[in-house]
Amino acid sequence: MKTNRFFNVKRFCHLLSSDFRLNGKRYLFSLATGVVILYLILLIGMTITSSNFTARDYSKIFFVCAFALCAFEGSVFPEFGNRIKTGNYLLLPASALEKIVSQFLIYIVLGTLFFLLIFGIDTYLARWSALQMEFVLRSGITIEKFHYSMLSRITDNPDSYMMIISTGLFLFTSRLLFRRYASIKSIILLIALILLLRCGMTLLSHIFYPDETVGFDITLPQYELASGLYNIQLYWNILIYSTWVFFLPFAYYKLKEKQV
Repeated sequence: MKTNRFFNVKRFCHLLSSDFRLNGKRYLFSLATGVVILYLILLIGMTITSSNFTARDYSKIFFVCAFALCAFEGSVFPEFGNRIKTGNYLLLPASALEKIVSQFLIYIVLGTLFFLLIFGIDTYLARWSALQMEFVLRSGITIEKFHYSMLSRITDNPDSYMMIISTGLFLFTSRLLFRRYASIKSIILLIALILLLRCGMTLLSHIFYPDETVGFDITLPQYELASGLYNIQLYWNILIYSTWVFFLPFAYYKLKEKQV
């Protein structure tokens, strides 16, 4: 009985079906907009460059667009932007866990998969279009063919990817804190928390290392904990990698609170 109360597969499938019927046009519009904008960004980047377009150029565009994906993930629970729609959504015959999982599946899992698919297709189309332009051919610029192994070759530090994932999860969960302009307010909140963290670390640096700390600098003595592992690296890894452990349960309990 408890399992059925918290999660029921048939009820979950009905919830997903209802979501796609209500928001299908919105998803298709977001998908089409992403395809066009990403294609134009890649095409412009390939045609205005004065040197060869290489894996490093693809990597820069990928990470910028990945943070744009985080903004899409922050638009989760679109019904919460309207008081009446919020009430109707909360009254749907589904548990809080089913609602969280359905939104996570649509915005985080499917959103990420479609982003990777679109990026791969757009890089091919943009490269093909650029190579058809006369001035590109005359310039003798080489546009390298894209493949995802490039990203691991350019960025061998997984912290960059985890930072994107953590940002997406933060925007996903903080949506439940705000009713209107949630995405914008969530981004402002994220920036405020980053600044607060920096100010806090700066204050601690002035308290514990007054002679070495100047202005807004952060002083952290670096020492090796194990072979190739330093204390600063461990600190940032814990901060970045553990965020989802807090954010997802937080989202569940905030939604459950709204339903009570």
